[in-house]
Amino acid sequence: MSLSQISSLPPAQQEAILNGPALNPPPGVLPNLIDPPNRNQFASAVTIICLVAATFSVLLRVILQVFVMKKVRFTDALLVIGYANFLAFIYCIYRIIHGRGFFVHQWNVRVKDIAEFGYVIHMGSNLYGGVMLSIKSAVLLEWMHIFVPRGWRNGFFWCCVAILTVNVVFYIAGIVIESFSCIPYAAIWDKTIPGAKCLNRKALDLTSSILNLIIDLAILILPHRVIWQLHLSATKKCGISVLFIIGIFACGAAAVRIAVTWTYCQSDDITYTVSAVSLWGLAEVTAVFLVLCIPHWPKVMKEIGVTSWLTSSLKTLVGITSSNKSATIAVDNAWSADGPAGAVSKDTAGGGTNMEMTAFDSTRGLNGSNVEFQGCNGGIVQTIELSTKSSTENSVTPWDVEDSFYRQHPWAERKSNVAM
Repeated sequence: MSLSQISSLPPAQQEAILNGPALNPPPGVLPNLIDPPNRNQFASAVTIICLVAATFSVLLRVILQVFVMKKVRFTDALLVIGYANFLAFIYCIYRIIHGRGFFVHQWNVRVKDIAEFGYVIHMGSNLYGGVMLSIKSAVLLEWMHIFVPRGWRNGFFWCCVAILTVNVVFYIAGIVIESFSCIPYAAIWDKTIPGAKCLNRKALDLTSSILNLIIDLAILILPHRVIWQLHLSATKKCGISVLFIIGIFACGAAAVRIAVTWTYCQSDDITYTVSAVSLWGLAEVTAVFLVLCIPHWPKVMKEIGVTSWLTSSLKTLVGITSSNKSATIAVDNAWSADGPAGAVSKDTAGGGTNMEMTAFDSTRGLNGSNVEFQGCNGGIVQTIELSTKSSTENSVTPWDVEDSFYRQHPWAERKSNVAM
């Protein structure tokens, strides 16, 4: 008998069913409805790590845009909206941890507690869609802002528009379908409501997780074709690519989420299998925040002086100053006071030009005047110290992709000033 028919039973039987296990246990297993085993500590650790990583990345991005660049774009508004949904999603996880718990088998959960669990999962699914709708849209708009000259409509631009459209339609449709998957609405989480009609949500969850991975892969691949066409050294191209390849973690989390969603679809033990789906969804959301914010980290650190401090500290640690290198050329102690015959040609440390080092007379000074060296019968009589100073003020930093692009495409500045 299904739970939707429970209302036709006498009150005593209804009470017995509602206080009983929500799923029949495997043979030889006794339900533990009082203090069931769980993995709440693991879930708490994952949640804290993801919350700290996402919050730190968003904070640095806000510092850059508000206090350094002093410019707030629509992308930043989407970031704030996505982060608000993310915090609500975190709250849903908190409720599960402090409710029945993560990775609790359904035969260890009472029937009357399933409604609460189902409601939290339903709200978490919609919040997950809200985060992905906002943040992935922000990522695509950011790619367009960085890699497309103002006023241009090239192939990269139209690819971003196409993926952005698919992303918006996909997640809005997902939220709508999730919200109307059962009639009446409360039947989504309360399976005791009689006469309810519901869609096969498990099939929808598996399909959406596959489409979600496809969108992640498209966002990951998009910027690298442009990066490797920039007129930079291979080392700097690799450095820039590393900043944008963080999306591989989002793709990895999305791929694992497909696997755990498949397990969830094949199992009746919903409370246990959906726990893995939730945590991998949290990992994917966190990775998407990093995709949007990490490319700005080096610039923020440079602006607030962290990069200079780290560089100076590292050089001090290894005994090298940041401003100059010194080299001392000493005369071999086998020389006599008369010096060697002939001249020696040596490259300078700085520019590679030749410097003539001629033989000298120990009785003459540098200006040709006679000098008498008292008590000097041999050995080192003079040393010359050469200093070279290198500057990196005009070097191109790996994270200045946008500046590099406009230096190489100056006509882009003379196009329309309409912002992406």
